[in-house]
Amino acid sequence: APATRPGKRRQAATTPTRQGFFTDTLWYIDQQTGTWINALAEAEPVYNADFTEMTVKLRQGIMWSDGVEFTADDVVFTIETLKNTTGMSWNADFSLYVDAVKKTDNYTVVVTLKKPYPRFHSLFTSRYNACYIMPKHIWEKVDKPLEFTFNPPVSLGAYVVKDTDPAG
Repeated sequence: APATRPGKRRQAATTPTRQGFFTDTLWYIDQQTGTWINALAEAEPVYNADFTEMTVKLRQGIMWSDGVEFTADDVVFTIETLKNTTGMSWNADFSLYVDAVKKTDNYTVVVTLKKPYPRFHSLFTSRYNACYIMPKHIWEKVDKPLEFTFNPPVSLGAYVVKDTDPAG
């Protein structure tokens, strides 16, 4: 199967590298300096006083490689799909911590947590790997996400796939 499926669990050494070419997450930590880098999010997350709710403001004007705009719908869809699909990456984390997720506008996502977790954002902060965002407009048409090859992928990353080697 292609290595570009955002939700399918893979060998740890290859997943972040391959997905990083095509997909994106909310934040990064520079591995050499420790500097926080906003990626799809326009700022760091904001938590409520007891760390049971995280609000994320997304950057505007980001487009998927097929020309569809990236919005809060993609983030909500990603969290809900991974939480509700046993066998996909991040399923255990989201099942354990996420009570609900919603958009309050096209560029704001609010995640309500089952219990306080002041580091929930770390699941979306890549140092070596993180939860990469799925294009809702592609994945919502998929009946069996664990079998979907997502090839060729629709990308948010720095590269657009021109062709692939079916042999892997």
